[in-house]
Amino acid sequence: MVRSLLITSGIQKSFWPEAVNWSVHILNRSPTLAVKNMTPEEAWSGRKPDVNHFWVFGCIAYTHIPDEKRRKLDNKGEKCIFLGVSDKSKAYKLYNPNTMKIVINRDVVFDEKETWSWNQNVVKESIPADFDDHEKGQQPMENEQEVEVTQNVPIDQSPLRADSQRSQRVQRKAAWMTDYVITGVDQSDDPLTHFALFSYCDPTIFEVAVKEPKWRKAMDAEIIAIERNDTWELCHLPKGQKTIGVKWVYKTKLKENGEVDKHKAYLVAKGYKQEFGVDYKEVFAPVARHDTIRLVIAMAAQNSWPIFQLDVKSAFLYGDLKEEVFIDQPPGYVKLGNEHKVYKLKKALYGLKQAPRAWYNRIETYFLKEGFQKCLYEHTLFIKIEDEGKMLIVCLYVDDLIYTGNNTAMFGSFKKSMMAEFEMSDLGMMHYFFGIEVVQSSIGIFISQKKYVQKILDRFQMTDCNPVNTPSEFGMKLHKDNGGKKVDDTLYKQIVGSLMYLTATRPDIMHVVSVISRYMKCPTEIHLLAAKRIFRYLQGTKEFGLFYKNGEKSKLLGFTYSDYT
Repeated sequence: MVRSLLITSGIQKSFWPEAVNWSVHILNRSPTLAVKNMTPEEAWSGRKPDVNHFWVFGCIAYTHIPDEKRRKLDNKGEKCIFLGVSDKSKAYKLYNPNTMKIVINRDVVFDEKETWSWNQNVVKESIPADFDDHEKGQQPMENEQEVEVTQNVPIDQSPLRADSQRSQRVQRKAAWMTDYVITGVDQSDDPLTHFALFSYCDPTIFEVAVKEPKWRKAMDAEIIAIERNDTWELCHLPKGQKTIGVKWVYKTKLKENGEVDKHKAYLVAKGYKQEFGVDYKEVFAPVARHDTIRLVIAMAAQNSWPIFQLDVKSAFLYGDLKEEVFIDQPPGYVKLGNEHKVYKLKKALYGLKQAPRAWYNRIETYFLKEGFQKCLYEHTLFIKIEDEGKMLIVCLYVDDLIYTGNNTAMFGSFKKSMMAEFEMSDLGMMHYFFGIEVVQSSIGIFISQKKYVQKILDRFQMTDCNPVNTPSEFGMKLHKDNGGKKVDDTLYKQIVGSLMYLTATRPDIMHVVSVISRYMKCPTEIHLLAAKRIFRYLQGTKEFGLFYKNGEKSKLLGFTYSDYT
Protein backbone atom coordinates (compact mmCIF):
# COMPACT_ATOMS: atom_id res chain seq x y z
CA MET A 1 0.00 0.00 0.00
CA VAL A 2 2.85 2.39 0.78
CA ARG A 3 4.44 1.70 -2.61
CA SER A 4 1.14 2.39 -4.35
CA LEU A 5 0.66 5.69 -2.53
CA LEU A 6 4.14 6.94 -3.46
CA ILE A 7 3.91 5.88 -7.12
CA THR A 8 0.35 7.17 -7.66
CA SER A 9 1.00 10.54 -6.06
CA GLY A 10 4.44 10.98 -7.63
CA ILE A 11 5.93 11.94 -4.27
CA GLN A 12 9.61 11.32 -3.65
CA LYS A 13 10.53 8.16 -1.75
CA SER A 14 11.99 10.19 1.10
CA PHE A 15 8.37 10.72 2.25
CA TRP A 16 7.88 7.02 2.95
CA PRO A 17 7.33 7.59 6.75
CA GLU A 18 4.31 9.80 6.00
CA ALA A 19 2.99 7.22 3.52
CA VAL A 20 3.32 4.51 6.18
CA ASN A 21 1.49 6.60 8.78
CA TRP A 22 -1.35 7.40 6.37
CA SER A 23 -1.62 3.75 5.31
CA VAL A 24 -1.89 2.60 8.93
CA HIS A 25 -4.42 5.37 9.63
CA ILE A 26 -6.62 4.18 6.76
CA LEU A 27 -6.29 0.46 7.53
CA ASN A 28 -7.30 1.01 11.17
CA ARG A 29 -10.52 2.63 9.95
CA SER A 30 -11.35 0.13 7.20
CA PRO A 31 -13.23 -3.21 7.42
CA THR A 32 -11.04 -6.26 8.06
CA LEU A 33 -11.47 -10.02 8.46
CA ALA A 34 -9.67 -9.95 11.80
CA VAL A 35 -12.60 -8.11 13.45
CA LYS A 36 -16.16 -8.85 12.39
CA ASN A 37 -18.73 -6.12 11.71
CA MET A 38 -16.45 -3.32 12.87
CA THR A 39 -13.16 -1.63 12.13
CA PRO A 40 -10.03 -2.03 14.27
CA GLU A 41 -10.39 1.57 15.49
CA GLU A 42 -13.97 0.93 16.63
CA ALA A 43 -12.93 -2.29 18.36
CA TRP A 44 -10.18 -0.44 20.23
CA SER A 45 -11.95 2.81 21.20
CA GLY A 46 -15.60 1.75 21.14
CA ARG A 47 -16.52 4.62 18.78
CA LYS A 48 -17.34 4.39 15.09
CA PRO A 49 -14.57 6.30 13.27
CA ASP A 50 -15.20 9.33 11.08
CA VAL A 51 -13.79 9.16 7.55
CA ASN A 52 -14.77 12.64 6.34
CA HIS A 53 -11.12 13.69 6.63
CA PHE A 54 -9.93 11.09 4.10
CA TRP A 55 -8.27 12.66 1.06
CA VAL A 56 -6.00 11.39 -1.70
CA PHE A 57 -2.46 11.09 -0.40
CA GLY A 58 -0.10 13.52 -2.15
CA CYS A 59 -2.82 15.67 -3.67
CA ILE A 60 -2.61 19.48 -3.77
CA ALA A 61 -3.92 21.24 -0.66
CA TYR A 62 -4.33 25.00 -0.27
CA THR A 63 -3.84 26.05 3.35
CA HIS A 64 -5.21 29.33 4.66
CA ILE A 65 -2.77 31.95 5.98
CA PRO A 66 -4.27 33.72 9.04
CA ASP A 67 -4.57 37.51 9.05
CA GLU A 68 -1.91 38.01 11.73
CA LYS A 69 0.70 36.21 9.59
CA ARG A 70 0.25 38.18 6.36
CA ARG A 71 0.06 41.72 5.15
CA LYS A 72 -2.89 43.41 3.58
CA LEU A 73 -2.16 42.50 -0.03
CA ASP A 74 -0.46 39.14 0.50
CA ASN A 75 -2.01 35.92 -0.78
CA LYS A 76 -4.52 34.34 1.60
CA GLY A 77 -3.37 30.79 0.95
CA GLU A 78 -0.34 28.75 -0.03
CA LYS A 79 -0.02 25.63 -2.15
CA CYS A 80 1.07 22.49 -0.28
CA ILE A 81 1.01 18.67 -0.49
CA PHE A 82 -1.30 16.53 1.62
CA LEU A 83 0.61 14.02 3.80
CA GLY A 84 -2.09 12.88 6.21
CA VAL A 85 -3.28 14.04 9.60
CA SER A 86 -1.38 15.35 12.59
CA ASP A 87 -0.80 12.98 15.50
CA LYS A 88 -0.95 15.88 17.99
CA SER A 89 -4.15 17.69 16.94
CA LYS A 90 -7.24 17.39 14.80
CA ALA A 91 -5.61 19.04 11.82
CA TYR A 92 -4.14 18.10 8.46
CA LYS A 93 -0.43 17.52 7.92
CA LEU A 94 0.89 19.27 4.82
CA TYR A 95 4.27 19.87 3.20
CA ASN A 96 5.24 23.14 1.48
CA PRO A 97 7.92 22.39 -1.16
CA ASN A 98 8.70 26.11 -1.59
CA THR A 99 9.66 26.64 2.05
CA MET A 100 10.50 22.93 2.68
CA LYS A 101 8.51 23.01 5.92
CA ILE A 102 5.72 20.93 7.44
CA VAL A 103 2.43 22.83 7.91
CA ILE A 104 -0.26 21.81 10.42
CA ASN A 105 -3.63 23.45 9.67
CA ARG A 106 -7.34 22.69 9.75
CA ASP A 107 -8.43 25.39 7.29
CA VAL A 108 -7.54 23.60 4.04
CA VAL A 109 -9.07 23.28 0.56
CA PHE A 110 -8.16 20.14 -1.41
CA ASP A 111 -7.74 19.49 -5.14
CA GLU A 112 -7.60 15.68 -5.41
CA LYS A 113 -7.16 15.72 -9.19
CA GLU A 114 -3.88 17.64 -9.08
CA THR A 115 -0.43 16.62 -7.81
CA TRP A 116 2.78 18.56 -7.30
CA SER A 117 5.11 18.95 -10.27
CA TRP A 118 8.52 18.24 -8.75
CA ASN A 119 10.38 19.34 -11.88
CA GLN A 120 8.83 22.80 -11.85
CA ASN A 121 11.14 25.70 -11.02
CA VAL A 122 10.09 28.25 -8.44
CA VAL A 123 10.57 31.83 -9.60
CA LYS A 124 10.75 34.67 -7.11
CA GLU A 125 10.98 38.36 -7.99
CA SER A 126 12.98 41.09 -6.32
CA ILE A 127 13.86 44.67 -7.18
CA PRO A 128 17.61 45.03 -7.65
CA ALA A 129 19.09 48.32 -6.56
CA ASP A 130 20.80 48.92 -9.91
CA PHE A 131 17.83 48.15 -12.15
CA ASP A 132 18.11 51.36 -14.15
CA ASP A 133 21.57 50.62 -15.57
CA HIS A 134 20.08 48.75 -18.56
CA GLU A 135 16.55 50.11 -18.74
CA LYS A 136 15.71 51.13 -22.31
CA GLY A 137 12.34 51.08 -23.99
CA GLN A 138 10.59 49.07 -21.26
CA GLN A 139 12.56 45.91 -22.19
CA PRO A 140 13.05 43.04 -19.68
CA MET A 141 16.41 42.98 -17.93
CA GLU A 142 18.63 39.95 -17.71
CA ASN A 143 19.50 39.99 -14.00
CA GLU A 144 16.20 41.14 -12.62
CA GLN A 145 15.01 37.70 -11.52
CA GLU A 146 16.33 35.24 -9.01
CA VAL A 147 15.51 31.67 -10.05
CA GLU A 148 15.23 29.17 -7.25
CA VAL A 149 15.34 25.49 -8.26
CA THR A 150 14.03 23.12 -5.62
CA GLN A 151 16.28 20.10 -5.38
CA ASN A 152 15.07 16.55 -5.00
CA VAL A 153 15.06 15.32 -1.41
CA PRO A 154 17.47 12.37 -0.96
CA ILE A 155 15.92 9.03 -0.08
CA ASP A 156 17.95 8.55 3.07
CA GLN A 157 17.07 11.93 4.56
CA SER A 158 13.92 13.14 6.21
CA PRO A 159 11.97 15.90 4.37
CA LEU A 160 11.90 17.84 7.61
CA ARG A 161 15.65 18.51 7.52
CA ALA A 162 15.40 21.66 5.43
CA ASP A 163 18.82 22.86 6.56
CA SER A 164 20.54 20.13 4.52
CA GLN A 165 18.38 20.77 1.46
CA ARG A 166 18.63 24.54 1.02
CA SER A 167 17.62 25.57 -2.47
CA GLN A 168 20.44 26.91 -4.59
CA ARG A 169 20.08 30.27 -6.27
CA VAL A 170 22.28 33.05 -7.54
CA GLN A 171 23.36 35.12 -4.53
CA ARG A 172 24.10 38.81 -4.92
CA LYS A 173 25.15 41.10 -2.09
CA ALA A 174 22.53 43.72 -1.26
CA ALA A 175 23.25 47.36 -2.11
CA TRP A 176 23.19 48.44 1.53
CA MET A 177 26.06 46.04 2.24
CA THR A 178 28.41 47.78 -0.22
CA ASP A 179 27.98 51.49 0.51
CA TYR A 180 30.14 51.60 3.66
CA VAL A 181 33.61 50.62 4.83
CA ILE A 182 34.38 48.91 8.15
CA THR A 183 37.93 49.14 9.50
CA GLY A 184 39.45 46.63 11.88
CA VAL A 185 36.67 44.09 11.26
CA ASP A 186 36.74 40.94 9.17
CA GLN A 187 34.71 41.83 6.05
CA SER A 188 33.89 38.29 5.00
CA ASP A 189 30.85 37.16 3.04
CA ASP A 190 29.30 35.69 6.17
CA PRO A 191 25.86 37.40 6.47
CA LEU A 192 26.06 37.21 10.28
CA THR A 193 28.75 39.89 10.11
CA HIS A 194 26.18 42.44 8.98
CA PHE A 195 23.53 41.69 11.61
CA ALA A 196 25.17 44.24 13.91
CA LEU A 197 23.61 46.92 11.71
CA PHE A 198 20.22 45.96 13.15
CA SER A 199 21.28 45.81 16.80
CA TYR A 200 19.26 48.90 17.70
CA CYS A 201 15.55 48.19 17.51
CA ASP A 202 12.51 48.06 19.73
CA PRO A 203 12.37 45.00 22.02
CA THR A 204 9.74 42.38 21.30
CA ILE A 205 9.60 40.50 24.61
CA PHE A 206 9.19 41.66 28.21
CA GLU A 207 12.30 39.86 29.49
CA VAL A 208 14.52 42.00 27.25
CA ALA A 209 12.73 45.32 27.76
CA VAL A 210 12.63 45.10 31.56
CA LYS A 211 16.43 45.27 31.64
CA GLU A 212 16.47 48.78 30.12
CA PRO A 213 15.46 51.73 32.35
CA LYS A 214 13.78 53.66 29.52
CA TRP A 215 11.34 50.81 28.79
CA ARG A 216 10.76 50.11 32.47
CA LYS A 217 9.85 53.76 32.90
CA ALA A 218 7.50 53.58 29.91
CA MET A 219 5.76 50.49 31.35
CA ASP A 220 5.38 52.19 34.75
CA ALA A 221 3.78 55.19 33.04
CA GLU A 222 1.33 52.94 31.17
CA ILE A 223 0.27 51.10 34.36
CA ILE A 224 -0.17 54.44 36.20
CA ALA A 225 -2.36 55.75 33.36
CA ILE A 226 -4.47 52.57 33.39
CA GLU A 227 -5.05 52.65 37.15
CA ARG A 228 -5.68 56.41 37.20
CA ASN A 229 -8.37 55.94 34.58
CA ASP A 230 -10.04 53.15 36.62
CA THR A 231 -9.73 50.78 33.66
CA TRP A 232 -9.98 47.51 35.60
CA GLU A 233 -10.67 45.87 38.92
CA LEU A 234 -9.02 42.83 40.51
CA CYS A 235 -11.38 39.90 41.07
CA HIS A 236 -11.78 36.13 40.98
CA LEU A 237 -12.51 34.58 37.60
CA PRO A 238 -16.22 33.63 37.48
CA LYS A 239 -17.06 30.04 36.75
CA GLY A 240 -17.43 29.39 33.02
CA GLN A 241 -15.50 32.51 31.99
CA LYS A 242 -12.17 32.62 30.18
CA THR A 243 -9.40 35.16 30.37
CA ILE A 244 -7.68 36.94 27.51
CA GLY A 245 -3.91 37.12 27.69
CA VAL A 246 -1.98 40.39 27.52
CA LYS A 247 1.49 41.34 26.32
CA TRP A 248 3.71 44.40 26.21
CA VAL A 249 4.35 46.15 22.90
CA TYR A 250 7.19 48.66 22.69
CA LYS A 251 7.43 51.51 20.21
CA THR A 252 9.99 54.28 19.75
CA LYS A 253 8.10 57.30 18.44
CA LEU A 254 9.99 59.60 16.09
CA LYS A 255 9.61 63.23 15.14
CA GLU A 256 9.08 64.32 11.54
CA ASN A 257 12.85 64.85 11.17
CA GLY A 258 13.63 61.29 12.33
CA GLU A 259 14.79 62.15 15.87
CA VAL A 260 13.53 60.15 18.85
CA ASP A 261 10.47 61.77 20.41
CA LYS A 262 9.66 59.31 23.21
CA HIS A 263 9.59 55.65 24.17
CA LYS A 264 6.09 54.26 24.54
CA ALA A 265 4.99 50.93 26.05
CA TYR A 266 1.49 49.60 25.33
CA LEU A 267 -0.28 46.92 27.33
CA VAL A 268 -2.07 45.05 24.56
CA ALA A 269 -4.78 42.44 24.97
CA LYS A 270 -4.63 39.34 22.76
CA GLY A 271 -7.84 40.18 20.96
CA TYR A 272 -7.54 37.28 18.56
CA LYS A 273 -8.81 35.05 21.38
CA GLN A 274 -12.10 36.95 21.61
CA GLU A 275 -15.29 35.31 20.38
CA PHE A 276 -17.98 37.23 18.50
CA GLY A 277 -21.18 37.56 20.50
CA VAL A 278 -19.43 36.56 23.74
CA ASP A 279 -16.96 39.32 24.59
CA TYR A 280 -17.41 41.66 21.62
CA LYS A 281 -20.04 42.67 19.05
CA GLU A 282 -19.59 45.90 17.08
CA VAL A 283 -16.03 46.81 16.08
CA PHE A 284 -16.24 49.46 13.33
CA ALA A 285 -14.91 52.93 14.13
CA PRO A 286 -14.58 55.73 11.53
CA VAL A 287 -11.28 57.56 10.94
CA ALA A 288 -10.50 60.74 9.04
CA ARG A 289 -9.72 60.48 5.33
CA HIS A 290 -6.93 62.25 3.52
CA ASP A 291 -9.53 64.22 1.54
CA THR A 292 -11.04 65.59 4.75
CA ILE A 293 -7.65 66.60 6.16
CA ARG A 294 -6.72 68.41 2.94
CA LEU A 295 -10.08 70.17 2.94
CA VAL A 296 -9.56 71.45 6.50
CA ILE A 297 -6.05 72.62 5.63
CA ALA A 298 -7.26 74.36 2.47
CA MET A 299 -10.05 76.13 4.37
CA ALA A 300 -7.63 77.25 7.08
CA ALA A 301 -5.19 78.63 4.50
CA GLN A 302 -7.94 80.38 2.58
CA ASN A 303 -9.07 82.21 5.72
CA SER A 304 -5.55 82.59 7.24
CA TRP A 305 -6.48 80.46 10.25
CA PRO A 306 -3.86 78.65 12.34
CA ILE A 307 -4.15 74.89 12.81
CA PHE A 308 -3.33 73.33 16.18
CA GLN A 309 -2.84 69.71 17.20
CA LEU A 310 -3.62 67.67 20.31
CA ASP A 311 -2.81 64.07 21.22
CA VAL A 312 -4.83 61.96 23.64
CA LYS A 313 -2.61 59.84 25.87
CA SER A 314 -3.72 56.19 26.06
CA ALA A 315 -6.92 57.05 24.20
CA PHE A 316 -8.36 53.53 24.11
CA LEU A 317 -8.36 53.40 27.92
CA TYR A 318 -11.22 55.92 27.97
CA GLY A 319 -13.68 53.77 26.01
CA ASP A 320 -16.41 52.18 28.15
CA LEU A 321 -17.04 48.47 27.65
CA LYS A 322 -20.50 46.96 27.47
CA GLU A 323 -19.33 43.33 27.50
CA GLU A 324 -17.67 41.39 30.32
CA VAL A 325 -13.99 40.93 29.51
CA PHE A 326 -11.41 39.33 31.83
CA ILE A 327 -7.65 39.53 31.29
CA ASP A 328 -4.58 38.06 32.96
CA GLN A 329 -2.39 40.22 35.16
CA PRO A 330 0.32 41.90 33.02
CA PRO A 331 3.88 40.52 33.09
CA GLY A 332 6.01 42.28 35.68
CA TYR A 333 3.01 43.73 37.53
CA VAL A 334 1.39 40.73 39.20
CA LYS A 335 -0.09 41.62 42.59
CA LEU A 336 1.73 39.80 45.39
CA GLY A 337 -0.62 37.53 47.33
CA ASN A 338 -3.26 37.74 44.56
CA GLU A 339 -1.49 35.83 41.82
CA HIS A 340 -4.56 33.66 41.25
CA LYS A 341 -6.85 36.64 40.56
CA VAL A 342 -7.60 38.32 37.22
CA TYR A 343 -8.62 41.77 36.04
CA LYS A 344 -12.15 42.58 34.93
CA LEU A 345 -12.09 45.42 32.41
CA LYS A 346 -14.35 48.41 32.93
CA LYS A 347 -12.93 50.27 29.97
CA ALA A 348 -11.23 49.27 26.74
CA LEU A 349 -7.63 48.19 26.37
CA TYR A 350 -5.36 48.21 23.33
CA GLY A 351 -5.77 45.04 21.28
CA LEU A 352 -9.45 44.45 22.05
CA LYS A 353 -11.54 44.19 18.93
CA GLN A 354 -14.08 46.71 20.20
CA ALA A 355 -11.50 49.18 21.57
CA PRO A 356 -11.52 51.62 18.59
CA ARG A 357 -15.31 51.75 18.55
CA ALA A 358 -15.53 52.22 22.32
CA TRP A 359 -13.08 55.14 22.14
CA TYR A 360 -14.95 56.76 19.23
CA ASN A 361 -18.26 56.49 21.09
CA ARG A 362 -16.65 58.14 24.11
CA ILE A 363 -15.15 61.09 22.19
CA GLU A 364 -18.30 61.49 20.08
CA THR A 365 -20.43 61.75 23.23
CA TYR A 366 -18.08 64.39 24.61
CA PHE A 367 -18.17 66.53 21.44
CA LEU A 368 -21.98 66.43 21.23
CA LYS A 369 -22.23 67.38 24.91
CA GLU A 370 -19.96 70.38 24.27
CA GLY A 371 -22.25 71.69 21.52
CA PHE A 372 -20.44 70.38 18.45
CA GLN A 373 -22.29 69.20 15.37
CA LYS A 374 -21.13 66.03 13.61
CA CYS A 375 -20.78 66.13 9.85
CA LEU A 376 -23.29 63.78 8.26
CA TYR A 377 -20.85 62.64 5.57
CA GLU A 378 -17.61 62.57 7.57
CA HIS A 379 -18.20 61.28 11.10
CA THR A 380 -14.76 62.35 12.32
CA LEU A 381 -15.39 66.03 11.52
CA PHE A 382 -17.06 68.14 14.23
CA ILE A 383 -18.04 71.81 13.94
CA LYS A 384 -19.05 74.25 16.68
CA ILE A 385 -20.67 77.58 15.72
CA GLU A 386 -21.39 80.35 18.22
CA ASP A 387 -22.80 83.87 18.02
CA GLU A 388 -21.35 86.42 15.62
CA GLY A 389 -20.09 83.71 13.29
CA LYS A 390 -17.51 82.25 15.69
CA MET A 391 -16.47 78.84 14.42
CA LEU A 392 -14.33 75.93 15.64
CA ILE A 393 -13.56 72.91 13.41
CA VAL A 394 -12.14 69.67 14.84
CA CYS A 395 -10.91 66.68 12.79
CA LEU A 396 -10.23 63.39 14.60
CA TYR A 397 -7.96 60.50 13.62
CA VAL A 398 -8.06 57.87 16.39
CA ASP A 399 -6.17 59.58 19.25
CA ASP A 400 -4.81 62.57 17.28
CA LEU A 401 -6.91 65.60 16.49
CA ILE A 402 -6.43 68.93 14.77
CA TYR A 403 -8.54 72.02 15.24
CA THR A 404 -8.84 75.40 13.58
CA GLY A 405 -11.26 78.30 13.46
CA ASN A 406 -11.66 82.06 13.50
CA ASN A 407 -11.68 82.76 17.24
CA THR A 408 -8.70 82.39 19.58
CA ALA A 409 -10.92 82.43 22.67
CA MET A 410 -12.65 79.27 21.44
CA PHE A 411 -9.22 77.66 21.00
CA GLY A 412 -8.32 78.27 24.64
CA SER A 413 -11.65 77.08 26.06
CA PHE A 414 -11.64 73.97 23.85
CA LYS A 415 -8.11 72.99 24.84
CA LYS A 416 -8.84 73.60 28.52
CA SER A 417 -12.01 71.49 28.33
CA MET A 418 -10.24 68.64 26.53
CA MET A 419 -7.42 68.54 29.07
CA ALA A 420 -9.94 68.45 31.90
CA GLU A 421 -11.77 65.52 30.30
CA PHE A 422 -8.79 63.52 29.01
CA GLU A 423 -5.07 63.34 29.59
CA MET A 424 -3.71 65.30 26.64
CA SER A 425 -0.44 66.34 25.04
CA ASP A 426 -0.48 69.84 23.55
CA LEU A 427 1.58 69.57 20.34
CA GLY A 428 1.14 73.25 19.45
CA MET A 429 0.90 74.20 15.80
CA MET A 430 0.11 71.31 13.48
CA HIS A 431 3.37 69.97 12.03
CA TYR A 432 2.97 66.20 11.52
CA PHE A 433 -0.40 64.48 11.21
CA PHE A 434 -1.50 61.20 9.61
CA GLY A 435 1.92 60.80 7.95
CA ILE A 436 1.72 64.29 6.44
CA GLU A 437 4.39 66.90 7.18
CA VAL A 438 2.89 70.37 7.58
CA VAL A 439 4.71 73.71 7.47
CA GLN A 440 2.63 76.78 8.41
CA SER A 441 3.97 80.21 7.51
CA SER A 442 2.75 83.76 6.96
CA ILE A 443 2.21 83.14 3.25
CA GLY A 444 0.44 79.77 3.41
CA ILE A 445 0.51 76.11 4.38
CA PHE A 446 2.75 73.53 2.71
CA ILE A 447 2.12 69.80 3.10
CA SER A 448 4.38 66.99 1.90
CA GLN A 449 5.44 63.39 2.59
CA LYS A 450 9.21 63.68 2.21
CA LYS A 451 9.91 61.25 5.05
CA TYR A 452 7.51 58.68 3.58
CA VAL A 453 9.11 58.99 0.11
CA GLN A 454 12.50 58.15 1.57
CA LYS A 455 10.96 55.28 3.52
CA ILE A 456 9.49 53.55 0.46
CA LEU A 457 12.67 54.12 -1.54
CA ASP A 458 14.59 52.34 1.21
CA ARG A 459 12.00 49.59 1.48
CA PHE A 460 12.16 48.69 -2.22
CA GLN A 461 15.93 49.21 -2.52
CA MET A 462 15.67 52.25 -4.77
CA THR A 463 17.75 54.76 -2.80
CA ASP A 464 20.56 54.75 -5.38
CA CYS A 465 18.45 54.89 -8.53
CA ASN A 466 18.97 57.62 -11.13
CA PRO A 467 16.26 60.33 -11.05
CA VAL A 468 14.11 61.17 -14.08
CA ASN A 469 11.98 64.21 -14.91
CA THR A 470 8.62 62.51 -15.53
CA PRO A 471 6.74 59.75 -13.66
CA SER A 472 6.10 57.83 -16.89
CA GLU A 473 7.57 57.59 -20.35
CA PHE A 474 6.01 59.70 -23.07
CA GLY A 475 3.23 57.80 -24.84
CA MET A 476 3.34 54.85 -22.44
CA LYS A 477 0.43 52.47 -22.95
CA LEU A 478 0.28 49.46 -20.65
CA HIS A 479 -1.69 46.32 -21.44
CA LYS A 480 -2.24 42.91 -19.87
CA ASP A 481 0.84 41.43 -21.58
CA ASN A 482 -0.37 37.84 -21.29
CA GLY A 483 2.81 36.49 -22.89
CA GLY A 484 5.22 38.50 -20.74
CA LYS A 485 7.40 37.17 -17.95
CA LYS A 486 5.51 37.09 -14.66
CA VAL A 487 6.75 38.92 -11.57
CA ASP A 488 5.99 38.51 -7.88
CA ASP A 489 2.41 39.77 -7.54
CA THR A 490 2.77 40.31 -3.78
CA LEU A 491 5.75 42.60 -4.29
CA TYR A 492 3.90 44.46 -7.05
CA LYS A 493 0.85 44.97 -4.84
CA GLN A 494 3.04 46.33 -2.05
CA ILE A 495 4.56 48.84 -4.47
CA VAL A 496 1.17 49.99 -5.74
CA GLY A 497 -0.25 50.29 -2.22
CA SER A 498 2.72 52.36 -1.04
CA LEU A 499 2.42 54.71 -4.01
CA MET A 500 -1.34 55.10 -3.56
CA TYR A 501 -0.78 56.31 0.01
CA LEU A 502 1.66 58.91 -1.36
CA THR A 503 -0.95 60.43 -3.69
CA ALA A 504 -2.44 62.28 -0.70
CA THR A 505 0.10 65.07 -1.27
CA ARG A 506 1.41 64.15 -4.73
CA PRO A 507 -1.31 64.60 -7.38
CA ASP A 508 1.46 64.60 -10.01
CA ILE A 509 1.71 60.79 -9.76
CA MET A 510 -2.01 60.15 -9.36
CA HIS A 511 -2.64 59.21 -13.00
CA VAL A 512 0.29 56.86 -13.51
CA VAL A 513 -0.36 55.13 -10.16
CA SER A 514 -3.97 54.54 -11.16
CA VAL A 515 -2.75 53.05 -14.44
CA ILE A 516 -0.32 50.54 -12.90
CA SER A 517 -2.91 49.58 -10.27
CA ARG A 518 -5.04 48.00 -13.03
CA TYR A 519 -2.60 45.12 -13.42
CA MET A 520 -2.20 43.82 -9.86
CA LYS A 521 -3.80 40.48 -10.66
CA CYS A 522 -1.12 39.20 -13.02
CA PRO A 523 1.74 41.71 -13.36
CA THR A 524 4.65 41.23 -15.74
CA GLU A 525 8.03 42.87 -16.23
CA ILE A 526 6.69 45.84 -18.21
CA HIS A 527 4.34 46.71 -15.33
CA LEU A 528 7.16 46.43 -12.81
CA LEU A 529 9.38 48.68 -14.92
CA ALA A 530 6.60 51.27 -15.09
CA ALA A 531 6.36 51.20 -11.28
CA LYS A 532 10.14 51.59 -11.00
CA ARG A 533 9.94 54.63 -13.25
CA ILE A 534 7.74 56.29 -10.62
CA PHE A 535 10.37 55.59 -7.94
CA ARG A 536 13.01 57.22 -10.14
CA TYR A 537 10.79 60.27 -10.52
CA LEU A 538 10.29 60.44 -6.73
CA GLN A 539 14.06 60.20 -6.23
CA GLY A 540 14.45 63.65 -7.79
CA THR A 541 11.26 65.20 -6.39
CA LYS A 542 11.27 64.26 -2.70
CA GLU A 543 10.62 67.87 -1.69
CA PHE A 544 7.44 68.20 -3.78
CA GLY A 545 4.08 68.70 -2.10
CA LEU A 546 0.98 70.89 -2.01
CA PHE A 547 1.03 74.59 -1.13
CA TYR A 548 -2.11 76.46 -0.05
CA LYS A 549 -1.77 80.25 -0.21
CA ASN A 550 -3.16 82.36 2.62
CA GLY A 551 -6.07 84.62 1.89
CA GLU A 552 -6.61 83.37 -1.64
CA LYS A 553 -10.33 83.07 -2.19
CA SER A 554 -11.29 80.10 -4.31
CA LYS A 555 -14.40 79.01 -6.11
CA LEU A 556 -15.96 75.58 -6.15
CA LEU A 557 -15.79 74.26 -9.71
CA GLY A 558 -17.40 71.15 -11.16
CA PHE A 559 -16.59 69.35 -14.42
CA THR A 560 -18.59 66.96 -16.57
CA TYR A 561 -18.47 65.36 -19.99
CA SER A 562 -19.86 67.54 -22.76
CA ASP A 563 -22.12 64.68 -23.88
CA TYR A 564 -24.11 65.03 -20.64
CA THR A 565 -24.55 68.81 -20.68
